[in-house]
Amino acid sequence: MPPSGDPAPDAASTAATPSPRALTRARAVTAGILAVGWSVAVAVYLAAAPAAQNDLVDEWEGSRRYQREVEVIGGKAVLFASEADRWLASLWQGRNLAYTIAVLAALAALGHHLLAGRSRDVTPPAAGSGP
Repeated sequence: MPPSGDPAPDAASTAATPSPRALTRARAVTAGILAVGWSVAVAVYLAAAPAAQNDLVDEWEGSRRYQREVEVIGGKAVLFASEADRWLASLWQGRNLAYTIAVLAALAALGHHLLAGRSRDVTPPAAGSGP
């Protein structure tokens, strides 16, 4: 125990503490990811026209007859895959693309924020505090 009466700082906890500079840099990068992603999403939203609709195809693919035929040919799994494919394809067209970009940017920023706390850039232990 040091002469002041306080217990000695644990070397492992001191070495694992990210430096204030690293935290500031991590926050700036996270904010940058979010700002760039949302800026692109806004630009896409403003530039994109509403998705073109093909009424005949949409009417046919949404009909019970089409769903029944797909189910008979491939089963329920193929019917589900067909619906999932149409939904995923709709995310990459028109204004839905802007929403997709905004959500992906937010997820990327969140992921960076959570992983940046585990940065290897740490404050070195003070001289004389270790063994």
